[in-house]
Amino acid sequence: MASLQICGTNDNILVEMSLFSLSLLACMATVVVDSVKKAEALLKTADQTPSLKCVVVMDPLGDATFPQAKPLGVQIRGFQDLLVRIHCIMTL
Repeated sequence: MASLQICGTNDNILVEMSLFSLSLLACMATVVVDSVKKAEALLKTADQTPSLKCVVVMDPLGDATFPQAKPLGVQIRGFQDLLVRIHCIMTL
Protein backbone atom coordinates (compact mmCIF):
# COMPACT_ATOMS: atom_id res chain seq x y z
CA MET A 1 0.00 0.00 0.00
CA ALA A 2 1.39 3.39 -0.95
CA SER A 3 1.38 6.00 1.77
CA LEU A 4 2.16 9.27 0.01
CA GLN A 5 0.96 10.92 -3.19
CA ILE A 6 1.99 14.39 -4.30
CA CYS A 7 -0.59 16.11 -6.48
CA GLY A 8 0.59 18.57 -9.12
CA THR A 9 -0.18 22.24 -9.42
CA ASN A 10 -2.92 21.95 -12.05
CA ASP A 11 -6.03 23.46 -10.40
CA ASN A 12 -8.27 20.85 -12.00
CA ILE A 13 -6.27 17.77 -11.01
CA LEU A 14 -8.68 16.70 -8.25
CA VAL A 15 -11.83 18.27 -9.62
CA GLU A 16 -11.55 16.41 -12.92
CA MET A 17 -9.91 13.26 -11.57
CA SER A 18 -10.05 10.23 -13.82
CA LEU A 19 -11.24 6.87 -12.51
CA PHE A 20 -7.68 5.61 -12.88
CA SER A 21 -6.36 8.37 -10.62
CA LEU A 22 -9.16 7.81 -8.15
CA SER A 23 -8.28 4.13 -7.97
CA LEU A 24 -4.68 5.09 -7.21
CA LEU A 25 -5.85 7.40 -4.42
CA ALA A 26 -8.03 4.61 -3.05
CA CYS A 27 -4.97 2.96 -1.52
CA MET A 28 -3.30 6.12 -0.21
CA ALA A 29 -3.27 6.85 3.51
CA THR A 30 -1.64 10.29 3.16
CA VAL A 31 -2.05 12.70 0.27
CA VAL A 32 -0.15 15.97 -0.17
CA VAL A 33 -1.90 18.75 -2.08
CA ASP A 34 -0.80 22.28 -2.84
CA SER A 35 -3.98 24.20 -2.00
CA VAL A 36 -6.99 24.32 0.30
CA LYS A 37 -9.22 24.05 -2.78
CA LYS A 38 -7.71 20.67 -3.67
CA ALA A 39 -8.04 19.43 -0.09
CA GLU A 40 -11.74 20.30 -0.20
CA ALA A 41 -12.12 18.53 -3.56
CA LEU A 42 -10.34 15.47 -2.20
CA LEU A 43 -12.66 15.33 0.81
CA LYS A 44 -15.62 15.26 -1.59
CA THR A 45 -14.30 11.95 -2.94
CA ALA A 46 -13.39 10.52 0.49
CA ASP A 47 -16.19 7.96 0.31
CA GLN A 48 -14.35 6.49 -2.69
CA THR A 49 -10.96 6.57 -0.93
CA PRO A 50 -11.56 4.69 2.34
CA SER A 51 -7.87 4.34 3.23
CA LEU A 52 -7.37 8.13 3.26
CA LYS A 53 -6.40 9.23 6.78
CA CYS A 54 -4.45 12.47 6.33
CA VAL A 55 -4.32 15.33 3.84
CA VAL A 56 -1.29 17.65 4.01
CA VAL A 57 -1.84 21.10 2.49
CA MET A 58 1.28 22.93 1.28
CA ASP A 59 -0.34 26.39 1.24
CA PRO A 60 -1.04 28.05 4.60
CA LEU A 61 -4.42 26.90 5.92
CA GLY A 62 -5.34 30.35 7.19
CA ASP A 63 -8.98 30.40 8.31
CA ALA A 64 -9.87 27.26 6.39
CA THR A 65 -11.85 24.74 8.38
CA PHE A 66 -12.76 21.28 7.26
CA PRO A 67 -15.83 20.20 9.28
CA GLN A 68 -16.48 17.37 6.81
CA ALA A 69 -13.06 15.78 7.56
CA LYS A 70 -13.67 14.60 11.12
CA PRO A 71 -16.75 12.43 10.40
CA LEU A 72 -14.75 10.86 7.56
CA GLY A 73 -11.85 10.06 9.89
CA VAL A 74 -9.49 12.28 7.87
CA GLN A 75 -7.02 14.72 9.43
CA ILE A 76 -6.11 17.93 7.62
CA ARG A 77 -2.60 19.16 8.37
CA GLY A 78 -0.72 22.22 7.21
CA PHE A 79 2.76 21.59 5.85
CA GLN A 80 4.27 24.18 8.19
CA ASP A 81 2.68 22.42 11.17
CA LEU A 82 4.33 19.16 10.11
CA LEU A 83 7.71 20.85 9.77
CA VAL A 84 7.43 22.24 13.30
CA ARG A 85 6.47 18.82 14.67
CA ILE A 86 9.38 17.14 12.90
CA HIS A 87 11.77 19.78 14.21
CA CYS A 88 10.51 19.26 17.76
CA ILE A 89 10.93 15.51 17.50
CA MET A 90 14.43 15.80 16.07
CA THR A 91 15.58 18.14 18.85
CA LEU A 92 14.49 15.81 21.68
